[in-house]
Amino acid sequence: MMCHSLLLLLFAYVSLVSSGPLARRFHPIPEYSLGAPYPVPFQNRKTWHLSGATVSTPNLLRLTPDKQSHKGGLWTSSAVKNIGQEWEITLRFNVWGRGDTYFGDGFALWYSEEPSLTGKVFGARDYWKGLGILFDTYDNGNRATQNHPFITVMYNDGTHSFVHGDGGLQQGVPACHAGFRSVFKSTPSRMDPPVSQASAVKVRYRHGRVTVDLNLHSSDTWTRCVDVENVVLPDFGYYFGVTASTGDLSDNHDIHSFAVSSTTAPLLPTVETKEEYVAEQYEQQKERDETMLDVRTNVDATKTSGGSDDSIDDVTEILQQSDVYKMLLKQGHVHDDKMAAIQSHLQEQLRGLRAHLDSMLSKIQASENEVIQHITHVESMSGIEIDDALMLHRDGTHWIWSFLVLSLIICCAFGTVWKKYQNVKKRHIL
Repeated sequence: MMCHSLLLLLFAYVSLVSSGPLARRFHPIPEYSLGAPYPVPFQNRKTWHLSGATVSTPNLLRLTPDKQSHKGGLWTSSAVKNIGQEWEITLRFNVWGRGDTYFGDGFALWYSEEPSLTGKVFGARDYWKGLGILFDTYDNGNRATQNHPFITVMYNDGTHSFVHGDGGLQQGVPACHAGFRSVFKSTPSRMDPPVSQASAVKVRYRHGRVTVDLNLHSSDTWTRCVDVENVVLPDFGYYFGVTASTGDLSDNHDIHSFAVSSTTAPLLPTVETKEEYVAEQYEQQKERDETMLDVRTNVDATKTSGGSDDSIDDVTEILQQSDVYKMLLKQGHVHDDKMAAIQSHLQEQLRGLRAHLDSMLSKIQASENEVIQHITHVESMSGIEIDDALMLHRDGTHWIWSFLVLSLIICCAFGTVWKKYQNVKKRHIL
């Protein structure tokens, strides 16, 4: 029991030291964030402007209405400044419309070198340079409609083109299947989705790694969609944007909020903000030091008194009530949540794979039916069934009489020639 408590203490101390007193945290960046209530009409701000068909309501920004051939966008007015190499975006949105079978096209979240006010990639230009998170709702390639909607994460150096409807099949571009459309169901009395029924996506960038997590039902659970390595993005000089488009098919593409945070401290912080941050970190470290001092004191007292069971139990109780122990317990819960998210992600991938296999089987069945139709057509044109012709050929009885007649003719001819030869031979001898 004593050894167990000491090991627990040692592990807690090492974890505390490794975490450090100034653990990095994300700071909200209001300059690049948007949220309700929105002015109606929306006035282009110093850091954000609307383009195309985008309009505002008090609760949201609608990039496109549920009408054909519309494009809309939302971009930062100036390039991002000093966002660092650890940042995240949390976007709350709704994609919905009247269509149940056919709908489209989708929307995209951007961090690119240049803002694009129009283009064929969900309202933005193709061959962009930067990061695009593409929410594709319609299978333009008619490959596997049941696998849509798809979320594709495409890092582009300006030389690649996005293929609509491929669902991540092109050049191994990372993608995942996600049912983000029609989470909100409209009714005649409710045509404006509330924030409580919005879906959410969290895009995190950290030193060349991009992760995309989804929360489709306003719950506390996030599901990992894509995890991509070797993505090189600059700290500044790029633009944030959200765009959407409709074609022959349409949908409402609504943005409820756009929040950006970074581990880099906000630019030009106030003296109060700095003082509050230092004071907070000092208090946290002071509490940790006091907790560790109490634990060490109790352990020393236990050793001096001979280590009775009651004293050891007291040490264990102190450890369990300490902030360090609670922190470790919380990290264990976080680890369990991550494992559950991974399991859920694998199940999503298996469902997508099963749908893909079903699609392949359907295509094989369609090809088989097409071959049967061609055979039937040939039979009708030839006037004889192919199976009967094959059976007649397989029986092989129709050629025997012809062969016998031909053999008889050959024998008669040979006999005649032989008889004439004998007569000629006799005349010459005589």
